[in-house]
Amino acid sequence: MSWITTKAKKPSFFVSGEIYDQADKNKCYIMSFKAMVGPARQYQLYRTNWLPLISRKNVGSKKKVYAGINANFVIEHDGEIVQWKFYSKYVGDIALQVWREVGIDQYSLVGQNIVETIDNDVQVVNVSSSDRISVEAGQLIGVHYGKNKGGLCYNRCNSNKNPEAYDVSWMEPTIANSSLITPDMVFTFQLSSCKIFSLTAFIKPVE
Repeated sequence: MSWITTKAKKPSFFVSGEIYDQADKNKCYIMSFKAMVGPARQYQLYRTNWLPLISRKNVGSKKKVYAGINANFVIEHDGEIVQWKFYSKYVGDIALQVWREVGIDQYSLVGQNIVETIDNDVQVVNVSSSDRISVEAGQLIGVHYGKNKGGLCYNRCNSNKNPEAYDVSWMEPTIANSSLITPDMVFTFQLSSCKIFSLTAFIKPVE
């Protein structure tokens, strides 16, 4: 049996039996471990994908929304988002979002959690009950980069090697401030490409 030694700023975050990923930002490996302490969770959380939350080469353009019509972005269960996890390369502002289809290549905002990103590390955002986004299967997670864009990162990829990561796009119009994006606005997908974001959401199912 091996042990992982790591610093936990908020030990109460760990839940008994839950699987956690640890990526070393200075080395090329990823580890997963199961918590053996903490309160037992009485419900299962569904994550939108199992992508490694590692540092990647690129960061989205400021004022733009990014989302994807693929397995990495599509929500598969009704419920509410209770947690986001992503890798941030530097400090800045982003909005973690949910979008619903309203027409061909057209989407409107369901809800968002505006976040200040951290420097060069995996970031965990536990969403308070009053700020949780209610979601439905088929909706998309996404991210908006503000004028002072945060460091949530991605890699460009080859759609032949990573077909599951194709159909990622930015949307028009461009908006400087995430708080100005409202559900009555319609955004349009632009040119699709292959991108892998270090981003996932955790969904508590409807009771």
